Amino acid sequence: MEKLSLKAYAVKNKMSLFSVVKLVKSGKVKSSTEEVDGKDVTYVLLEDEGKQTSEKVKEETKVSFHIEEELKKLILEVAVLKEEIEKLKK
Repeated sequence: MEKLSLKAYAVKNKMSLFSVVKLVKSGKVKSSTEEVDGKDVTYVLLEDEGKQTSEKVKEETKVSFHIEEELKKLILEVAVLKEEIEKLKK
């Protein structure tokens, strides 16, 4: 497992430092606290890349299916509205 500081994790994931601190405190992200030069420093522990990418792919496919369903609904709604406009023009 790779260790990143809170700031490095925030930069890598394009998040605010505050959001990263919230994730660590809520336990959504694995972390460890170590003493460096007399100060407690919190590090985020990164899991294997394979796991994260497979989760991202699953998420993206779910989103794409959802988008396709919404697109079909909107196309049908546009067709119905066009028919109604034609009826009103007559």
